[in-house]
Amino acid sequence: MNKFFGPLVFLFFLSCTSDRTHTPELSSEFVEPYSYLNHSDTARYVGMQACRQCHENIYQTFIQTGMGKSWKPAIKEYSAADIFPGKVTDTSTFLEYEMNIGDSGFLVIKEKSFSPFIRHEHYQTLNYIVGSGQHTNSHLIWRKGYLYQAPMTWYAQKKIWDLPPGFEVVNSRFSRPIGHECITCHNAYPDPVLGSENKYKKIPHGIDCERCHGPGSIHVALKKQGIVVDTSKKIDYSIVNPSKLPIDRQMDVCQRCHLQGNAVLAEGKTFYDFKPGMKLSDIMTVFLPKFSDSKENFIMASHADRLKQSKCFKESNKNQLKNSLKPYRYGMTCITCHNPHVSVTQTRNQYFNTKCLNCHSSSKAGNIFCKKNNISPSSDCIHCHMPKSHSSDIPHVSIHDHFIRKPEKAPSINEIKKFLALVAVNNPKPDTITRALGFIQQYEKFENRKEFLDSAFLLLSYSSKNELLKKYHALVYYYYVKKEFQRIVEITHTLGTSNVLDLLKNINFSNRDAWTAYRIGEAFYQLKEPKLCLDFFRKAHELAPKISSFHAKYALALTLNGRPGDALTEYLALAKENPMCAEAFTNAGFIFMGMKEWQKSKEYLKRSYILNPNDDITLLNLAAWHVSMNQSDSALIYIKHLLKLFPQHKKGKKVYEFLNKKTSI
Repeated sequence: MNKFFGPLVFLFFLSCTSDRTHTPELSSEFVEPYSYLNHSDTARYVGMQACRQCHENIYQTFIQTGMGKSWKPAIKEYSAADIFPGKVTDTSTFLEYEMNIGDSGFLVIKEKSFSPFIRHEHYQTLNYIVGSGQHTNSHLIWRKGYLYQAPMTWYAQKKIWDLPPGFEVVNSRFSRPIGHECITCHNAYPDPVLGSENKYKKIPHGIDCERCHGPGSIHVALKKQGIVVDTSKKIDYSIVNPSKLPIDRQMDVCQRCHLQGNAVLAEGKTFYDFKPGMKLSDIMTVFLPKFSDSKENFIMASHADRLKQSKCFKESNKNQLKNSLKPYRYGMTCITCHNPHVSVTQTRNQYFNTKCLNCHSSSKAGNIFCKKNNISPSSDCIHCHMPKSHSSDIPHVSIHDHFIRKPEKAPSINEIKKFLALVAVNNPKPDTITRALGFIQQYEKFENRKEFLDSAFLLLSYSSKNELLKKYHALVYYYYVKKEFQRIVEITHTLGTSNVLDLLKNINFSNRDAWTAYRIGEAFYQLKEPKLCLDFFRKAHELAPKISSFHAKYALALTLNGRPGDALTEYLALAKENPMCAEAFTNAGFIFMGMKEWQKSKEYLKRSYILNPNDDITLLNLAAWHVSMNQSDSALIYIKHLLKLFPQHKKGKKVYEFLNKKTSI
């Protein structure tokens, strides 16, 4: 993605003041935003340093913004934390973490188990800090191109270390993949590996100019040739200036990342496809659930949705939104109040108050709404009308609510939270399948409410084979989430398994076809049909060979089909490809154990144990290895730890009974 367009370091550029291109006057003619040259497939991202050659002043202020600081190397210089060593304890997993500065200068996490049964201590050197530090710093690991989140986050406002959001539910330790959706909002576009979910050839350092202005290669090339535009009179269509876009397209630039929610990609689209000036709904539809308390409770990055609920926004854009062919440079948007080139931490309250006074000044009759005191440049409008509140999805963080309104009495804490609707906030008319996917993703990723799946089911009804074919991907997803594997098998047989295998052929960064193949393979696996299980897991691996879980399931299917040697080859290849994949090591260790390759088995099982000391399969395999070595006492220690973590583990309880009898003899 981040391909450079020829040499980018120039001694100088001509000033952008002469008129050598023919473009419409700003005030006289509306041009569809898709006229921008950098929407072309040939346009490439050139990086912030190329922009800096002409825009040094803007560059110097921008790198101090939250966006400019969004992604940095994991060294003390870029950390917002001021407590080292930092410590976090997770009682549910018997693991504690300590953040410190390593000998190399990079931050290092020590993980230690305080289980009464096992000993475990492991160190991970970190590679990246994500987050500006205004609210949080989270930490990432990059190993052989694979990017994962680490289990410690610095919460700047409260000055504490704690688990990252979501880790309190499932502590995935060092194995939470940083996928395409995540990285394309928290950073400049990386150079991703096709057929992966979290592997990257190159990762930039920080959100850059091109996230808001679009790919810069054509703009740079034209300026190098001396082709410039008088931007005081005309639009330079080689690069996007968001302030010259129609109101809805201006909002879409910000909404791409400041409308966090449940994003459903349009068919054939990926999270890398949106460019400023495009319609966001052509790339994705973002859903947000609305509850009875949604007026007060909101998620962290929902600024755009909150702003659009404000009377200020609605009134100022009333005519603009009805007819986008009218002059389109006026009306409230995010950049009405925010200068994206300057950090909010460097912006005084008076700047924002002045923005309010542009409409709500005492000189304008009837516009004095503040009952506390007359509005003046020294007033603090934000304190009352955009109060700070805790976000519902990120702990220890408070943010200004961008739903601008009069102060209201807080609702009773005894009110029951009721689900009202799942709203497509950037797309007034999503199609049926998009709506169904919105409900399924909301259930799987955010909240297991039965009504979400009930609504999806109604939308996915079909009365013909052609209609089934059209809705097949979504139906497989629906039944997979419901664990109704028999229904996946039935609709697959209805279309014909060979036809479905032929149907699944598209490779892009959404990995949609690969995921469908994987879900079908899982259905056949659960129903103990090894041949078809192998066919579909092989297909998933072929379409997305760098998704480790797909590769591991393909190897498992080979084992089920009586091909342990081939399975071992795949596990060893996966372990070499991704040294962070515990599943590859434990399964390779298991096969080596069956081959009586005891030393190799021990090496691979121990590596899996280091990667995940709480994995039940690894603990069972280690117990089996020690039993094979006539070391039942050692085996029992692993099983006791397993049952400490999972008291109702069926296999663990059976093995415990066996070992307990064996060791008591």
